[in-house]
Amino acid sequence: MLTTPDHVVSDRAVAGNSKKSKPKLYYPSWKATLTEVSEAAKAKHPEQWVNQPVPYSATMAGLEVLREVLTTRNLELLFSATPPFQGEYTAGESLDTIMKRFKSAPIRPNEFYAVFDLHACRYLEMDSKLDELLGFRPDDFNVPALMKNDAYTHIFHVRDHHHMLRWACLAQMMVASNMLVWRSLEDQFRIRFRVRTQKSTLASYREHEYITLEKLCFLYNEKQQDTVIPKLHIDKWLIYDRSEFEQVRPAWISSIERQSILNDALYLFNAALIDFPVQYLLYLQERSTADRNKAIAERLNAHILTYSGIEAQLDEQQIADCMAKTIRPRIAQAVNTWEHRKPHDLCIIDSDLQAVEAAQSLGLLPIPDRIRKVLYKNIMAF
Repeated sequence: MLTTPDHVVSDRAVAGNSKKSKPKLYYPSWKATLTEVSEAAKAKHPEQWVNQPVPYSATMAGLEVLREVLTTRNLELLFSATPPFQGEYTAGESLDTIMKRFKSAPIRPNEFYAVFDLHACRYLEMDSKLDELLGFRPDDFNVPALMKNDAYTHIFHVRDHHHMLRWACLAQMMVASNMLVWRSLEDQFRIRFRVRTQKSTLASYREHEYITLEKLCFLYNEKQQDTVIPKLHIDKWLIYDRSEFEQVRPAWISSIERQSILNDALYLFNAALIDFPVQYLLYLQERSTADRNKAIAERLNAHILTYSGIEAQLDEQQIADCMAKTIRPRIAQAVNTWEHRKPHDLCIIDSDLQAVEAAQSLGLLPIPDRIRKVLYKNIMAF
């Protein structure tokens, strides 16, 4: 019988014992990430934050309520519910003064305006150019047309309708969450989406079936520290060809320092609302920049080591299995939930690239760089 020399057995044993076992990784929650990112921004720019904000737990509770409202389409509850906290506002000029300047300022030929009462949930004033530019009557461009789910009444593209509603609710919740100080007309909320033109009196628009609209929303308050939400928002609407659209992905426009704070918060509010697992989203983020699973594993390992000091030892087979067996069905389920897909129109994802595109459509990708680093830094091993 052939035997192995003792010293060889000993060497193999040492080598086997020296090889590290793969750690089990624990990924941070969206709530913890929102708290950390917000506190870091507050420490750097305290003038942007209220002195006594509500606890982050109250914000997360508000998101839970919003999730229930949006996923069940209970819009009556949405419009009647009052957040259990209030924002802080700095008084602005009178509305008459603002509107005189607003109407007299040079405008682009594809632009019209509107004034929306957030408390009454209706338009107070609509530019007379609505009919000229879009071929719509005011009755075809109102809250039911923009919010309700009736196939004939609402004018949104079927793929944009629920995303628009979600982002509008998140923007309102940000303003009402008593985290940041808001000043009348200081910030703009910009969002682009598609609307159906079957009701337009303009034949050229009806032929296109859809056009792209962009809304620039200016929050307005005359009174100091009004409750819950500002009284009005004054909107500029811009009309574009339907080809000038990629996805419903809004952004806040403000001063340089403030803009990044607002958009990081908006991203985290949306991520916490959808609650797609951080681990899987990081995988998809790396998949958006690398084709092969080996490269994805290497990039994930490098980032985890750099920011958390953990040798994750992820390998390409792990990535491939997770993508095919877990991530693809999970992101498809998220799309079906948040777009309220019907049984005959369910999202089915057959590739990793489709999974990336689905995450982008939900506003989960790309992950802002500051937030991505915090996510990696807070990965733990056990």
